[in-house]
Amino acid sequence: MISHLLKEKSVLFVLVFIICSIPAFTFADEDKTSKDEVKDESYYGFGLEYIASGKYQEAIDAFKQVIRIEPDHALSHYGLGFIYGKIGKYQKAVNAFKQVISIEPDFAGAYYFLGLAYLHIGDNGSAFDQYKILEDLDKESANELFNAIYP
Repeated sequence: MISHLLKEKSVLFVLVFIICSIPAFTFADEDKTSKDEVKDESYYGFGLEYIASGKYQEAIDAFKQVIRIEPDHALSHYGLGFIYGKIGKYQKAVNAFKQVISIEPDFAGAYYFLGLAYLHIGDNGSAFDQYKILEDLDKESANELFNAIYP
């Protein structure tokens, strides 16, 4: 049941990830001036491409490069959490999703996947805690998490 939900959410995750990553159009006088900003967006883009092609270790490396440059890059932490969940490193996924939430407290997807990661490590109480928070952020995802906790 949990694996099925993870697969369904995987497709949604990649789509949301790509949409959130589409760079905004800027005017010539608003171009990035910092080489680090350009680097972190490049590594982030590589991470997305690696996820889409199933190259998870390369994606991990790319997201870690972004985080090295910009420690509060929530989407890179989210990407790490997602990948760690996909490869069965659930405690690392928990840590990554907690980091996302510390940066972006209203990031509903992080609570959902954090709840699933807690289920995988057998911590149903913490998974339920994520459900309670998610109820106020995204009812549909909250219901899906609830159904995973109580199949």
